[in-house]
Amino acid sequence: NPAIPERLMLVVYNPTDVVVKRKLTIDTQYAGLTDQAVLTSSSGTPSTIPIDVHSDAVIDVEVPARGMTWYVLGQKSSGR
Repeated sequence: NPAIPERLMLVVYNPTDVVVKRKLTIDTQYAGLTDQAVLTSSSGTPSTIPIDVHSDAVIDVEVPARGMTWYVLGQKSSGR
């Protein structure tokens, strides 16, 4: 829905017995995000991340052992 600020959700599951930390490249082309996005993790802390000319955003992901985490990318509002 282009009328809501949240445009993309990423859910990551880790079936291993160790914490996994990785950089993931997320294609935001079909989410309608350009230049910058607001990334909010399951911890609730928002941050602004850049989106490159290829519509990709790179995020640092940390998933607990045998656990999951989620991230929401949204449009940066003019008030932020």
